[in-house]
Amino acid sequence: MVSVITLALLIINLILTALLLVSVLPETRNANNLISKVAGAIDLETGSSAKSKSSVNPDDINPYSIKDAMMINLKADSDGNSAIASVTAVLSQDKNSKSYKKFGGSKTDGYADIIKDIINKTVREYTKEEFQSNTDKVQKEILNKLNDYFGNNLYVSVGFPTSTVEDTQ
Repeated sequence: MVSVITLALLIINLILTALLLVSVLPETRNANNLISKVAGAIDLETGSSAKSKSSVNPDDINPYSIKDAMMINLKADSDGNSAIASVTAVLSQDKNSKSYKKFGGSKTDGYADIIKDIINKTVREYTKEEFQSNTDKVQKEILNKLNDYFGNNLYVSVGFPTSTVEDTQ
């Protein structure tokens, strides 16, 4: 008698487990899809959806160089010490971007002062130590600001071919 009850409970447990699996599995998939969509939306808002330089064919990249060194006053550190950064920049434009026809190629020269201003405003938010140790972060921030201004995905990378930092005191 006990073995019959145990067998019945085992079968009921198996049926309930199957029902639970059938009802929970689709909801788990839906939740995973929702999480993926939210993560994608967050990436779009932070600008990290911009194409990386490596995902663009090299033939489709138009380099735009700012060869004249920009002298930028850096933010003073906690001790009040200030510094000046001398920076040249090269910006890689995606020729297949929707914004390229409007802002890219030879038309970029007309926006050179705006580009320099974006670079200047971004770099001067950093102290000497922050700028020297986080150059990649500074470049990504400039890239995001340029793409916000000129249209997402026009610029695929920002580089500093030369950058030096000197104390002002």
